[in-house]
Amino acid sequence: MKPLGGTKTGLCLLGFGMGLVGLLPAYGAAPPTAKPSKESTTPATTAYRTDVALSVNKIGSQETALGGLVADALREAAHADAAFIPAASFRSDASAISLGSFNPNDVVQMLDFRSETIAVVKLTGAQIRRALAHAFLLYPQENSSFLQYSGLTVTIAPNAEDQGRIVSVRIGGLPLVDTQTYQVAMPLTLANGALAYFKYWDKGDIVQTLDITLEQAVKDYLKNHPVISKGEYRLVEKGT
Repeated sequence: MKPLGGTKTGLCLLGFGMGLVGLLPAYGAAPPTAKPSKESTTPATTAYRTDVALSVNKIGSQETALGGLVADALREAAHADAAFIPAASFRSDASAISLGSFNPNDVVQMLDFRSETIAVVKLTGAQIRRALAHAFLLYPQENSSFLQYSGLTVTIAPNAEDQGRIVSVRIGGLPLVDTQTYQVAMPLTLANGALAYFKYWDKGDIVQTLDITLEQAVKDYLKNHPVISKGEYRLVEKGT
């Protein structure tokens, strides 16, 4: 067996080793600088836009885009069948939002009690119907107990009296059944019977209180639905 270290072999190993000097980084040298990524790390900004004006005007007497939006936010946050929010929950002096781009805070500032939490109330169809009759008691006059709602289509007879004013109610596209129970989301004070709604339900009907404020519900809803457009009619006058 021939020993290592012959002249040619030694020169080859020496040349190989010297060649590695140019390839291996020197001890203590700074590591090679990583190339910057071509992809931006800046999060995309959500573009919020409304195709309908959002205003508190007549929020206590008729269906409004603003009221529908907030009611939708409550229903989505609670995964409920329907949602109520009274006119009293909105600031009467809030600035309107015109068509075009907007900031979610512009919507939140229209709420009078934005830090209030949400409750889910288990109601029969009959309770919902009576509550709606109370909401429309002074229609078409302004009324702080007037309800903006989500998940419902209500047909009314404007000239009828009291309970007869509610002609029909549909929930989730189906006729409201008086004996069936439904999950209805609403502000906690309303669930506790504020604005005389204690006549139609009580605290015992509350099945869940969420650790979600009206403000958070609205902001979360707008993240999922950044473009606001004219939705379906939820209030129908008989004969129109």
